[in-house]
Amino acid sequence: EVKIDDFSKEIAKELDKGRNDNAYNNLIVISMPHMDGLLFKHLDKHVRELVTHNIKKDVIHLRAKQLFFCKFDFTSCCSVQNSTKHQSSLI
Repeated sequence: EVKIDDFSKEIAKELDKGRNDNAYNNLIVISMPHMDGLLFKHLDKHVRELVTHNIKKDVIHLRAKQLFFCKFDFTSCCSVQNSTKHQSSLI
């Protein structure tokens, strides 16, 4: 549990760095439900504001082709929860 929390802190830190570097304008988060909660606990409020979709799904088992398809049509391969009214696409 501690390692997962540390990992989520590191991801949050990198996402904040990316925001500060203007590496992205919006963000789609895809993570397992448990990891999602930990990640959002550590996300900076400015990063959270850039999250357009929060998809709580374990996609680790998907093959590269399936993930590629999700990049263009993530609503068909994942259960989507919109966190804002903005439209976005995976990058």
